[in-house]
Amino acid sequence: MGRGIIWGVVLIAVGLWLWLANLGVLPTGIVASRDWPLLIVVVGLLTAFEGVRWLVRRRR
Repeated sequence: MGRGIIWGVVLIAVGLWLWLANLGVLPTGIVASRDWPLLIVVVGLLTAFEGVRWLVRRRR
């Protein structure tokens, strides 16, 4: 797996965890605006997709 894919998955997981915590689904002490962790998820998705694209181009 490429580094971009790994970092993308990490960012997605952190963003989802923070977002669910802010929605009250997961218990945590972090209180902030409800939807800002979605930005972390979007960055993670973009990073993971870029890693996949890099792997596909590399195999050609």
